[in-house]
Amino acid sequence: MATADRRRRKKRMDHQEIRDFIAEHDIRTVIVAGTDPGGVLRGKRLTVPYFHTALDHGLNMASFILRTTTVDDVLPGVFDTGVPDVKGVIDRDTFRLAPWEKGAAIVLMDWASADGRPSPLCPRTELKRQIANARAKGFEELFALEVEFFLLPKPIAEIRAGGWNDLEPPSRDIHCYSILEGHYWEPVVAEIRDCFETEIEGCAPEWGQGQIEINLHRADALAMADTAVLFKTAVKQIAAAHGLSATFMAKWHDDYSGNSGHIHQSLLDANSGEPLFFDAAAPDKMSPLFRHYVAGLLDVFRPATLFFAPFVNSYKRFQLDSFAGVT
Repeated sequence: MATADRRRRKKRMDHQEIRDFIAEHDIRTVIVAGTDPGGVLRGKRLTVPYFHTALDHGLNMASFILRTTTVDDVLPGVFDTGVPDVKGVIDRDTFRLAPWEKGAAIVLMDWASADGRPSPLCPRTELKRQIANARAKGFEELFALEVEFFLLPKPIAEIRAGGWNDLEPPSRDIHCYSILEGHYWEPVVAEIRDCFETEIEGCAPEWGQGQIEINLHRADALAMADTAVLFKTAVKQIAAAHGLSATFMAKWHDDYSGNSGHIHQSLLDANSGEPLFFDAAAPDKMSPLFRHYVAGLLDVFRPATLFFAPFVNSYKRFQLDSFAGVT
């Protein structure tokens, strides 16, 4: 398997190619965004002329955006420093259409200090560091995500105005993996698929009323993380355009199923591309590397819960007989 196929990375466009792409697709807005430590995509929508300036020089923003909660409660000590700028360094490899928003393209950034040093609060930069560690050991990684979310029959504008206390699911029955049930959601789900033609493998109704699971095709860790961030944003915007609300909350209601996310992982030999977790002669066909990998995950499982379950709502899903691990 060729490295390019494994990583699913496209050729980087130079500035002129980006100009041509923008003209060809009649782009009027470029969304420039980076992920904060809480997973919120933050940035700006730029006019095309200003985007060309930012492409070469980056984009400065107030650094408090990396020191707030998901609901923008500012963390202690932020204003003690005078709130210096944080710089968004644009990654041209991520430039693409944003077909869920009319006339828009999107590109991702890494956060840095004003003098260009990587910010320790940039999740994407930390992921790059860990990928480099794996490369140094002769490994390449593949990740694939199964992402679950609910589509609720209430316009997001009403929820944003405070109408979240009377949320109800769109039906009273569950039809997990039902083709007919999936048909009812096709006006929304088909549009999501069309926005991620090469990233999405398949989708189906899940074990919840109005719950959808979408499977993202395997890629290297950075590509998969980038896709996941864009995917969640697109799903919410597409649902809103259909008069619905999409939520990825772990447990949006005590009486209904929670949302999960499965992270499939594999290591390959960086030179040959051969999978390193499989060993036909080993017990359970698990290679020694695979056993050590699983042992390492178990060893850090307790502190890693900070990432697997980062919010109070996350713990509402940890219930017996709920498809959530509680042991």
